[in-house]
Amino acid sequence: MRDFKRLIVINDGDYNGWTSSTRTAFIISVEGNYLKVSGYSGRDMFPHEINTAFGRFLRLYEQEFGEKVALSERAYPYRFAHRTGVSGCQDTFIEVERVDGYPDRKFLMHQSCFGKCDGFSCWVYDFLDLCLVSGFLKDVDGFYFYDPEEDAKSGLEMKIIKPRLTHLEEGWIQPHEHTGKVVALRTVREEPKPSEEEVTGESEPEGDSLVVFEE
Repeated sequence: MRDFKRLIVINDGDYNGWTSSTRTAFIISVEGNYLKVSGYSGRDMFPHEINTAFGRFLRLYEQEFGEKVALSERAYPYRFAHRTGVSGCQDTFIEVERVDGYPDRKFLMHQSCFGKCDGFSCWVYDFLDLCLVSGFLKDVDGFYFYDPEEDAKSGLEMKIIKPRLTHLEEGWIQPHEHTGKVVALRTVREEPKPSEEEVTGESEPEGDSLVVFEE
């Protein structure tokens, strides 16, 4: 996959555990074929929120670049497995059988006893294949395919926000520098495409999709 990044904001999700907050915001990014899901603000994410956000992320990726993501071509047998702790937490792993009887095991993600995940990072095709094996994604003509019709949480409302083009904004001061100036507020963002609004089910919030915004 090419490098791609989006901020996901959910204001009215589920709640469980020590906090009753329904708001979560997290970043999904792919860089060098490495997937990273990291919390941004609010409570930790539920796996179904990550799944649904990743499904929409995949569709936006296809629209952005005009190409689908082909299934990984693996050289060795593999399996996914989970281990549950006494508290109800769960760890998920992938095992790859490179040498008979000595499979490599890699940790993928942790889910707390409250059913939440604070993020994870892994080879993107490990997560794609986990989604495929679990039935969340489909294999359609050799490509990963997200079908919202079969996603129980497809109606979840979320804002999907593109990153700002901070390299085009003035006034940024590097950590080792001690001089600068106060500048007029100008934030530069990528302009959204109409097709993206169709995927998310709503238009992006005002101020998060402007090419140049001044106050």
